[in-house]
Amino acid sequence: MQGGPRQLWSARQAFLCDALPAFGCVNGERTVPYDTHLSHLQPNQWCHIPMGFEGYLAGVSPARHGHYLASILDYYTKASNSYASLYNFVCSVTCLSLRTPRNVGDMFMFFYGLISAYNNKNVVESTVQNEIKTSISDKLWYFSDDNGEDILQHVDALNGNGMINTHRRADSHPADLKSLQGCSQPSISCGPYFFPLSWGIYSTLATKSADTYLPWILYLAEEFKEGLRALLNEFENIECKKHRKSQKTICNAKCHKQKTCSCGSVVECADVLPVFYRFGFSYTNQATLNGIEPNKRTPDERYKRKCDAFYTQLEKVIAYDPFTQLIAAINRFLYNIRYPFILYVTAFWLGVMVYISYGTILPLDVIHIRSHWRSASSHDVHTFTFFTRKTMPPSDVAYFKP
Repeated sequence: MQGGPRQLWSARQAFLCDALPAFGCVNGERTVPYDTHLSHLQPNQWCHIPMGFEGYLAGVSPARHGHYLASILDYYTKASNSYASLYNFVCSVTCLSLRTPRNVGDMFMFFYGLISAYNNKNVVESTVQNEIKTSISDKLWYFSDDNGEDILQHVDALNGNGMINTHRRADSHPADLKSLQGCSQPSISCGPYFFPLSWGIYSTLATKSADTYLPWILYLAEEFKEGLRALLNEFENIECKKHRKSQKTICNAKCHKQKTCSCGSVVECADVLPVFYRFGFSYTNQATLNGIEPNKRTPDERYKRKCDAFYTQLEKVIAYDPFTQLIAAINRFLYNIRYPFILYVTAFWLGVMVYISYGTILPLDVIHIRSHWRSASSHDVHTFTFFTRKTMPPSDVAYFKP
């Protein structure tokens, strides 16, 4: 934390090391009790609480734990619309700037939130659905047989048919995106695994930005699939032996996809959450994944999800038919919008080749003098003579003689 001179510290590093200038308690004390800093009436008047990473709080009692830091940061990261928090400010700026999804979590939330807005039945006119359809039709050729609407149908199926409760029954659990985020049924491989870190950014979509969302769908669908496959490979290669005190139950790489995995649940495996974070996710409901019934909040082993269940479900989603059909529909759409250009380029180069072939085989009257000379013998220069080693000198042509 304290590597390098202070002038090179980032703002966050300086904040955690209590080195920000003009930020400090007015009395200058660094070892006062924790509650002393919260004695002001308004949250925006709270004193800066020493973070303690520089060693100032080593002798403070009670000891500072993670929940102290969490309570401090909670005010700045509240996601509720009733709070003017730093989190909501960043989300608002990001939404207005149309930030392109950059990791798997962003792409997951974009496709997941797209259909929620796409199936918004409360707005009759100017919905995201109509705007994207209009944007698709504007890009297609007039004589095209494909209207491009199958793209949205496959996105709808990939997401889980929008707001339809496809995972509320025990007999209907397709391998869609909702099976990785919004399913809490017992004794199956679906589960509340993924919670995108950018949930607040891509859950709000504007109808006026449909022309921007369409290229995201076209060019990010295959990248999204490859990103999920990369996450699956990272999860498969996790080695959690260093997190286990007993050497009798060691879970090596490649064992997490098997039922013999010794991890109690996917949450108990210490290396899973760092992998999720690298790809832009956290857990949706870690209590349910650990075997807690979501409604009664009582232990129930049927709700526990082990590593092999997550691996199996993510593998099903990657191989799900709507994913393959969506990519195929996108390729057809791109072919249809490029078809006129392909025809134009083909016709252009065909005309060029015909002209070059004609000029190679037959003489061309490029100086247009044949209409003024009754006899062409004086200026009839064959094209093949220019490809010989001994070309005809201009003095042998009567037209060029003085």
